[in-house]
Amino acid sequence: MIKHPQNIRFLKRAIELAKSVKGSTSPNPAVGAVLVKNNHIISEGATQKPGSDHAEVVAIKNAKGQSYGSTLYVTLEPCCTYGRTPPCTNLIIEKGIQQVIIGVLDPNPKVNGRGIEVLINSGIKVEYGFFEDEINTINEDFNKYITKNIPYGIAKYAMTLDGKIATGKGDSKWISSEQSRNIVHHLRNQVDAVLVGVNTVICDNPELNVRLENKHKDPIRVIIDSQGRTPFHSKVFQDKNKTIFVLKKTALNENHRIRFINECQNNGKQIIYDDSDGDKISLKKVFQELVKLDIISVLIEGGGDILSSSLQEHLVDKIICFIAPKIVLGKQGIFPFGGTGYEKIEDAIPVNKLTFKQVENDIMVTGYVNYDLN
Repeated sequence: MIKHPQNIRFLKRAIELAKSVKGSTSPNPAVGAVLVKNNHIISEGATQKPGSDHAEVVAIKNAKGQSYGSTLYVTLEPCCTYGRTPPCTNLIIEKGIQQVIIGVLDPNPKVNGRGIEVLINSGIKVEYGFFEDEINTINEDFNKYITKNIPYGIAKYAMTLDGKIATGKGDSKWISSEQSRNIVHHLRNQVDAVLVGVNTVICDNPELNVRLENKHKDPIRVIIDSQGRTPFHSKVFQDKNKTIFVLKKTALNENHRIRFINECQNNGKQIIYDDSDGDKISLKKVFQELVKLDIISVLIEGGGDILSSSLQEHLVDKIICFIAPKIVLGKQGIFPFGGTGYEKIEDAIPVNKLTFKQVENDIMVTGYVNYDLN
């Protein structure tokens, strides 16, 4: 337990700072730091863009020479290794900070506990292990990436009360409320990439961007398009936002492949080829390629085929579902998850840690997929 109530306030403030930069620090974690002296905050800091200062460094610089004898509150264990930047532990020691209160240990195997050890060996008092669930939720994408070297997958969809994400004619605008759609823009603002199938592009011609006043960035768009069917006049081709097309080289005839490559080059788009066996693109292979590009979080917004494939390939970690009070009727509507499905309920994939939130007239359901129980 943190010994004094005011310490809770200082660490809570560090958590707020970490949340404020979520989506702008990848592939680094979002971290907040607060420097305190005589029970007063003297400076604050949050992780900057990759290659720039970590939260602790920002806070120390903002202290302008007042850090000697202070206490540092930081959401994540300070790093003790050289990466894009020098170790934060070195600067903490150098600037005479006398105590460090840490939310959680860094899951990075190169750091995990070693940063604390360096500080203690230098005579600095250290306490850690506070608000762990809240802080780990902020960096759940980083935690998976740094331990398993694969992006964190979030499946997002909106459906009617009778379980349809679109009518039999493919119409899906708008199932969810305006406020629910605004939440989706906040989700996009916090992830590195948004992934859809080519049918979504053909039917909806979406921009897949962030429409917020104070956004961090637009996510990279990943279009699963085995045969290169994306229309060249579509928004994902014509605008300037980063877009990756995933193709099957064997599925394209030579003339179309050359034209598709030229269109991508002319419009600044990137191509990833999937060389796995069969006609279907392996989403797992796609995720393995995305992590090489420092993409550590993917919002999966595709239709039923993409959603079910990503779930079957164990790529979905979190599900966010908006349930709208509407009923489509009929047998021809599109369901969020396709495929052949399981024959027995006992084989169904469990979803844990459910939370529910009313958004206008919609219900937002959030849960975590637990493949281990399947």
